[in-house]
Amino acid sequence: MNRINSTLFAADAPIATATTVAAAGAAAAVEAFAGAESVVLVTGAYTPTNVVENSGLLNYAYVFPKSAASPGQLQKWQRSLLGAYADQEIRAAGADSVVFQLLDSEGTVLAEVPATLLALEDDENTQLAVAATIPAPNGTVVTVRLVVNGVVVATRTPGAATPTITLSQPAGGETVDATLTVAWNATDADDADRLLYAVQYSPDGGATWRTISSDIAGPGNSDGDNALPVTVQFNASDLPGSNGQTGLVRVLASDGYHTAIATSQPFTVVPRAPEPFIVAPHEGATPQDKATVAVDQPLLLEGGASDAEDGSVASANLTWRVDGVVIGTGHQQIVTGLAPGEHTVQLTAQDSDGQSATAEQSVTILPLTLPTANAPSLDGYCDDSSYATGTAVQLQAYGSGAQATVQLLRSGNYLFACFQNMAKGATTPGAFAGVRVDKNNSRDALAQSDDYGFFVGEDGGQFTYAGDGVGG
Repeated sequence: MNRINSTLFAADAPIATATTVAAAGAAAAVEAFAGAESVVLVTGAYTPTNVVENSGLLNYAYVFPKSAASPGQLQKWQRSLLGAYADQEIRAAGADSVVFQLLDSEGTVLAEVPATLLALEDDENTQLAVAATIPAPNGTVVTVRLVVNGVVVATRTPGAATPTITLSQPAGGETVDATLTVAWNATDADDADRLLYAVQYSPDGGATWRTISSDIAGPGNSDGDNALPVTVQFNASDLPGSNGQTGLVRVLASDGYHTAIATSQPFTVVPRAPEPFIVAPHEGATPQDKATVAVDQPLLLEGGASDAEDGSVASANLTWRVDGVVIGTGHQQIVTGLAPGEHTVQLTAQDSDGQSATAEQSVTILPLTLPTANAPSLDGYCDDSSYATGTAVQLQAYGSGAQATVQLLRSGNYLFACFQNMAKGATTPGAFAGVRVDKNNSRDALAQSDDYGFFVGEDGGQFTYAGDGVGG
């Protein structure tokens, strides 16, 4: 059976009763959350097909003072708490009852909340991860338990003392560019306790926080010496930059429940340039798998950019270029009229700090190949049925954005080209359409003696040129 939601009620409980009790529990939880000074964050896991004593997993809990949380964190925690009760209303019949409990030294349950499922698996033998946000009770918590269908599958009983922690790095005033070093010392009066740590970073003076590492074990965990110093280094390029001296780090030390927090003095993290990426055109896994587009097909440009400070870069701040020429802005552009050969596509992203970066991708427009067909009627129109089996190529756009099209085919020893939607030229010399033939595909800058051009003017005049290799 696929277990979709956790529940506090037996399988045969009426849905109406479950809804009523869940609503009552949620109301009580909201009241408890509002009155609590701290919030307990805890995760664990159990195996649905093996619900027996001590068969589950209970990770370290962290007790977090609400006064140290940002408004966004408080809202997230409250939503998580209410979501656990809402799960009960839509639970599947027969789903497991999974709860986290906090108990005192007498075994009295001081707090109990339903667990939220973190991972859903179709395989019933798979261990399921669960979590809970619990308003910290007023009494002294001695034991944390994970209970499934009334069976205690995991227990954690830390010592009574709360750890102490001193943060030595960052000391404050630093400018961090490549590496952020965080160092601290922590102690616990309970010799049997082994401390784990979580590190959080704020780029804005504590208005928002993000966890950059959790469940860090100190070097003394193996021999019971929690007093040994701990040093951890982080790649600062993964962190959003700060607006001057507004960067903060804090470290949480947990013995399994009791938690100490130390916060650094402010420092600076250098703001990061955006990181643009091109989705299309896209090369394959090997150098031979180059991005290619048929000459009669449009070239799709697609991409975006992420930024450590801004998140996703706005569409208006994404600029596309092909061979150095600006094509437009946005996540997507369509380009037509590119000549056969290799072209360079660039996407430049600019963030709110004014920093910019460019991603580059090459694309090859394949040579033009022309099918053979019956000769069309030369009547000045491109609607002859023969052109339907030919190749249609859109020409480079005019300044107005409009584009002309040329229909091409071969019949016998003749090349037929029919142009349409061309813009009218000036009075003198007028517009003309033509085909230049590079016989050996040398792509020389100057027409060679075996290169020819065939042209028809807007006035109906016809003329032919042959190259001389020196610009004539």
